[in-house]
Amino acid sequence: MSKVKCDHCHLSFEDEVMIKEDSLNFCCKGCQGVYHLLKDDGLDSFYDKLGNNTIAPPLQISNDDLEKFDTENFAKNYIKNVLC
Repeated sequence: MSKVKCDHCHLSFEDEVMIKEDSLNFCCKGCQGVYHLLKDDGLDSFYDKLGNNTIAPPLQISNDDLEKFDTENFAKNYIKNVLC
């Protein structure tokens, strides 16, 4: 099995798991979406700056990490009730 680099993050994955789009390869829908967002908005110089470097995959978070958003203080400071 051959490894292929994702056209956004440059991480290598098995060819059969890649999302194929013309001559492009993406490891996930997130990379595919960000790639098109950057290209569509004329920000594709990002890839020149990235060069041969890779973008780290997302961190794995546990439910413990999410509990900090369930505090009264967080709700008071960041959640607004909007009536439609």
